[in-house]
Amino acid sequence: MNLLLIISLFTQTPEISSKFSNDLNVWGWKKETADTTTKLDTASIENSLSLSAQWLYFNGLFETLYLDKKIYIKKRISFEAPNVSFLMGDFYETYGNGLMLGMTAIESKGYERRINGARASTKLGRVTLSEIYGSPLIIDRANQRYALKTDVSADTSDRLGGINLSVPIPVAQTIFNARGIALKQDYRGYISPVYMTLIGGDLKLNTSWCEFNAEGVRKTSSDTLDTLGYGAYLNTKLYLNSYVFGIHGLYYEQLNTYKYSCLPTINKNEYSINEGKDELGYKFSLQKAFDELIVNSYFANTFTRLEKNTNGNGRKLLETYADIEFKDINASFRTADLDSGIDPHYKSKQQIESEFVGEIKMLKGEILLSKVNGNSLEDSTVYFYDTGFGLDFFINEQFTLYYTFTRRSKDLFGETQEIHVESPGKQWSGIGLKVNIADKVLGEIWYGNEKGGLVCSGGTCRWVEPYNGLKAKVNLNF
Repeated sequence: MNLLLIISLFTQTPEISSKFSNDLNVWGWKKETADTTTKLDTASIENSLSLSAQWLYFNGLFETLYLDKKIYIKKRISFEAPNVSFLMGDFYETYGNGLMLGMTAIESKGYERRINGARASTKLGRVTLSEIYGSPLIIDRANQRYALKTDVSADTSDRLGGINLSVPIPVAQTIFNARGIALKQDYRGYISPVYMTLIGGDLKLNTSWCEFNAEGVRKTSSDTLDTLGYGAYLNTKLYLNSYVFGIHGLYYEQLNTYKYSCLPTINKNEYSINEGKDELGYKFSLQKAFDELIVNSYFANTFTRLEKNTNGNGRKLLETYADIEFKDINASFRTADLDSGIDPHYKSKQQIESEFVGEIKMLKGEILLSKVNGNSLEDSTVYFYDTGFGLDFFINEQFTLYYTFTRRSKDLFGETQEIHVESPGKQWSGIGLKVNIADKVLGEIWYGNEKGGLVCSGGTCRWVEPYNGLKAKVNLNF
């Protein structure tokens, strides 16, 4: 059970508002599991000093590295004034695009990154200076379980400090940020701690005809086995009449040993083909607006320069995308060619996907075609096709009925005995109903089976087990 209580302290009588929300998630999957989350928010409208505490009780399937039915406490005290703010406890923090620091919660992806420590900020004229210090924590919720990341790259004994200096420039709404990160890691087996530093910044420019955002970082480490690391990310847009041209780029080298960033990507599914170890990419986008028609398109290419797979080819991801919006009609088409080693069940893997999505008034449809060709960890050749579709029927503003179906050309477990490569079976389907009553009552029930696979976000990918059974979720907000 999760209880969040915020107590505000004032010198005058405060005006107080309250909010209550409750989440209940139930899964029927091999064993009965259930997660409950209850939140009670009480906050003042005119507060400058606030105190909050959150008690979390995780209930479900647990293993050795999991929070074994214990209560985990989140707490925070904060103070805010016109030019000064201070916070102590659990908080999220992201620098720029996440290239240097990306500690946030992504509920749809099932994991949370936060810092337990302190954050202070002060404004001196037009310049803003902020500092953070604390212990970074990563909680991953995969396969209906909560887990603490306890490997040496994301250990809760790490200590992280950061500083950010934001300087506005009175030309074309320009902002320059200079920042740095210092990380102390007590690796197991090392006599002395390992120290890592990251130095960088970003420049943002915004005018009536262009947007410009460039960010860079340089990483050093006291570990002699950890080489220098570099990273750069570029995002620009140019507005010419009814056209919008975009140029995007990224360059990452030896950033994989630092686990507290959220590396920007340039593809739809946020794949990082080498987790920042060796990546180079570019993307060109174009948007055209007609009277009642808007067309968006892009071409993106991410690849490795140095690292090769077992076939001697570099990892790559080529993607093309286009969508149109016309009155009540929305349609998109995407193709992707992925040759990568991020899948832990393959030595090498090439996957070619084609996806079509269309939506008109009360109906939304999706068609997916995929071909996979690769080598498993058992040195066997893997070759198969996946075809699938999904339908969403919007009954009214409160109810949405949906159905998904996927079929594979062969059962990798039954026909070819390629164990530990992909999910067993040749067919997966599911049907569900979503309920939304004035944003006060949110509910969802689903029954079927899923084949599992990779889930990626912010450059981080994890493997999700196959699922077979019932899912139900209820969220109450008052």
